[in-house]
Amino acid sequence: MPNWISEWFAARRSDPPQSLTFKGHRRIVAPIDAAIFAVDRGSGFTLYLKTRRIGPPLESEIIFGLVDYPVPDELIPFLGAKKPPAKRDLDPEAVIYVGFHDRPRKVVCRIVNVEEQHADFELSFRMNDLEYYDDRARPTEATGRFRARLGARSEMKDMPI
Repeated sequence: MPNWISEWFAARRSDPPQSLTFKGHRRIVAPIDAAIFAVDRGSGFTLYLKTRRIGPPLESEIIFGLVDYPVPDELIPFLGAKKPPAKRDLDPEAVIYVGFHDRPRKVVCRIVNVEEQHADFELSFRMNDLEYYDDRARPTEATGRFRARLGARSEMKDMPI
């Protein structure tokens, strides 16, 4: 088989589950080591992700946090209620640590499946360039697919928020 055909198929294979993929100057796939979500009537929905260290340009593990997100309908049963909690005045906040702190933009968190003690998520957001801080810098698109276990906010000790 010609090399370009195998490269074409390799480029179109889906990213592995339990990973965050960053597409900027190059494509970087970071396997997720920990994924936890918590649902609280008072503080809403919280999501925490931590990846392995993968090397340049990401010399540290990646830690992502999403806090005060309105409780999605799919997660209301985790509150032991049949209706959502009252609307709150707080805005959701997202932060990521990739060797530097950044505020992701255009965050979309979609729930694919919910079971008794875990849920499957798809996540996408934009952030600052991972490699350049000068005129070569351009936004980095990030996407992820993963299964997170139900936990408590107290388990998210190194959350960057």
